[in-house]
Formats: sequence, C-alpha cells, structure tokens
Amino acid sequence: NTEHHVLLAGRSGSGKSNLLHVLIHSLCHAYPPSELNIYLLDYKQGTEFSVYASPPLPQVKLVAIESDPEYGVTVLEYLTKELEERAKEFKSRSVRDFYEYRESPAAELPRILLIIDEFQVLFSEERQVAERAEKFLNQLLRQGRAYGIHVLLATQTLKGIQSLSMGQLISQIGCRIALACSEEDSAMILGNSNWEASKLSSPPEGIINNSNGAKSANQRFLIPFADRGLCKDHITQITQIANQRGYCGSTRIFNGSRLPGMPGLDWFNSKSHEKMQLHLGECLDFKAEPLSLALVNRPSSNLLICGYNDAIHDGLLASILRSLDAQNDIDEIIYFNGRSIVPVGGSQYLDDSRNGSASKHESVSSLNLSEISGELERSKRIVIIDGLDSTKEFQSGPASFRPVKKDEPPSPQESLKKILEDGPQQGTFVIAFADNWKRCNSSCKDLLGFFEMRVGFCMNEDDAGSFVSGTIGKFKGLEMNNRAVFVDRLKNEVSWFRPYVICM
Repeated sequence: NTEHHVLLAGRSGSGKSNLLHVLIHSLCHAYPPSELNIYLLDYKQGTEFSVYASPPLPQVKLVAIESDPEYGVTVLEYLTKELEERAKEFKSRSVRDFYEYRESPAAELPRILLIIDEFQVLFSEERQVAERAEKFLNQLLRQGRAYGIHVLLATQTLKGIQSLSMGQLISQIGCRIALACSEEDSAMILGNSNWEASKLSSPPEGIINNSNGAKSANQRFLIPFADRGLCKDHITQITQIANQRGYCGSTRIFNGSRLPGMPGLDWFNSKSHEKMQLHLGECLDFKAEPLSLALVNRPSSNLLICGYNDAIHDGLLASILRSLDAQNDIDEIIYFNGRSIVPVGGSQYLDDSRNGSASKHESVSSLNLSEISGELERSKRIVIIDGLDSTKEFQSGPASFRPVKKDEPPSPQESLKKILEDGPQQGTFVIAFADNWKRCNSSCKDLLGFFEMRVGFCMNEDDAGSFVSGTIGKFKGLEMNNRAVFVDRLKNEVSWFRPYVICM
C-alpha cells in the first residue's frame, strides 16, 4: 500500500534479477490487467525480461529487451503524456489523486508500474539523451504517485552515474531495497552512514527501507528463489486465466538487437496513397508507427540513401519497390544496378510488378537518361540508381566540365542532373543508393545538392555529420546497425527509425 517509488540495487550475484521476477510474478498473481499495467525496460542485454515476451503476460504492456537509450526516453515520454492525460481527467472529475478517482462511480483506471533494469544506461549516453531522460523521469517521480504511476529503478551500483540531478531524483524515491553491496553503495542507496547492506549475505538477504533511508527503518528480509521453470509455468497459468476472463493481450515487444521484418504485400497495398508514399520501417519510439515518406512536387525532393550494411540496404530497396508498386499514378519504375551485387529479395519485386511497368538495367547506356529527361512533362517515373558512388558515368571529373558541342547528346551525368533538377516538380523522382559516403561526397558532389531528402545508416560520426548537415561536424547514433535516420533538409527535420529487413 505504499505510495513510494522504489530504488533497488545490489552488486552482481546479489539476487537483484531474481527479486525482480518475484515482484513481477507476485503483482501479476494478485492484480488483473484492469488493475495493473507493467512496462519493462531491460538494459541488461536482454537476459532477464525476455521471458515475459513469449507468451506475454496480460498485465505487461511493454517488454523492451536490449533496448536503446533513445527508445527508453520515448517510453518515459509516453508515460509522461499519460500522466498529463490523467491529470486532465482528474481535474474534470474534481478529484485530487488516484485514490479519490477510484472511489468515484464507474471509474476504472489501472495503476502503472515502470520497471527499468540497469537504469543508469539512460544517463551514460550523450548529454542530449541523458537530459531528456532526466526531465521525464523527474516528472514521473514528482507527480506520478498522485496519478497511479509508479517507478522501480534497478541497478548494480549508483557509482559513475553522470547526472547533475541524480541526488534530487533519488530523494524522491521513498522506498529503498538494498541487496549485498559495498559500504559506499550501501550509503548511496539507503542514505548517509547507512552501511547495513554491506553486511548482507549474497543471496538471499536484502534490506527494505520505506522511510527514505532512515537507518531505524531498515528491515531485513529473505528473497524467495524464482525458479525459471516455475516462472514459465506461472506465466502460462496467468495467461490462461486472463484469456478465460476475456482480457485481450496488447503487449508491445521491442527487441533492440533485431530489426523489424518487412510486412507483406497486402499491408503495402492497403495503405492510402493520396501522395506518393514510401514505407521504410518503424519509428524509433514507443508506438513504433510506420515511417512513411511522401515524395512531393518541390525542387530537389529526390531521395539519397547511404550506408554500408547489405541487410538494411536490401530491406530498404525492397520496401521502396513494394511501396511504389502499390501506387497507381506511376508510369514507369526504372531500376539500375550499378553495385554489381544482386540485392537479396529486392529486384524480384520488379518482376512481380502489378502493372508491368518496371524495368531493370545493368548498364548506364540502356537507361537512356536523355530520353527520360526529355519527357518529364509527359511521364511520371521513378528512377532508382543502386550504386551512385560506384558508377563512373555519374562522377565529376575533367570530362564533366568540357563544353558540349552542337548536336552532341548530353552525357549521362548531364541528363541525370536535369532529371534531378526538374523532375520532382513534374512527378519524376530519383532515388539513389550509395555505399560509401566519402566516395560519393567526393565523386558526385555536383549532384548532391538535388537530394534534400536523405536516409542514412551504419556511418561513423564524422561521415554522418557531413551527410546529414552538409558541413563539418559530428552526428551520433548512426554507427549502430539497428537503426537509420531520415533527414528532410528543407524542413530541417530528423526522424529516427528502424528499417524493415527481409525475413529469410
């Protein structure tokens, strides 16, 4: 019946993960989904909370394993918005807190419990991520209890957490659970001069203190063992009971080590297409809504995709082709493979095109770019160049500066530049892929100004900075292989997402 939030800490092997299982199972045994919603954020390499993903517990609304700090911040943001919505609802009913709300007629509202294992990861990333985590977590700790939102933060140690207001955050956590740890950690967890946790046997002993760490409030207890087989059986039993009572499961599963599989053709075909839309993946946030890019009729609105990861490249290519195939107002889809690598599962969608208006090319000469550039007003085309940085005909050099003789056909680069410049306003767009940004930035610099929409993945910080902004600087996050970023340089918008991959 405590209104406090909880801080749980203990060194490796002290039984912290075991105790978390005991708490989760005890709560789910006592409270149905209508009374309790649990959100699990696991930063312990996915070793603990994964058991709640299959089958999912009906009380658990989120299981995030191997999650990114950025994703964790979006969960905190989502719960903060839930807090604010509850505040408006309470005000409309003229009630002060969760208890009064539940006493009012026909008021049903579950408590929310957020459990973050190894929460210090949220504060170990770049300052921008840590500041946002700090902001949302501080609001949840300050106001959450009144609206039925509770937080349990678990960690091995509080040492080394670089948060300017960590002391302020901890001071708002009234319930402390300390397992076996050093004297220093004991004092940080329970309070100054409270070193009792350093005397505990590890495991199964622990100390619970429900008075903000006051030494006189220490209570020793023994932690029961959460047998893994018993836990699995218990999850099955709880799920069966919930199904019998008509609770519909709506657990979100986020696995930071895996990219989402690409939806089927029916999913792409079901999307509304008032504008030409490309569906590339899931937004990197709690709701994981599809990231859809609109190709709009404005100058330089061509799309450049850059990064070196074959699985992401092939997934993006296949997603684009499926998206385009669902459109009804495209006269032709033209695919040029300049990488000399056959994309896995990508170009096969050209062969299966619904309207038969797709073509594949292996040489620049067969593309006939001069013909395309001369028919911009009569036809709407999508030109996909797979390997912009590795195609010599599109690279800048002495030949690109020579004067054009009368009646001489334009070079492929000149034709491509005309399509890039004039095509978008006529409904013709270029989507170009490049593996190596440094090579692309050097050899194709005359063309890059026409690509104001960009998708980047698997780049180091320096290359990503140049790719995103066009100037010298760093851009963090793209060095990881489980995400991508979309940049609309004309609107100065940046959107993180998890690209679809082809499930083999």
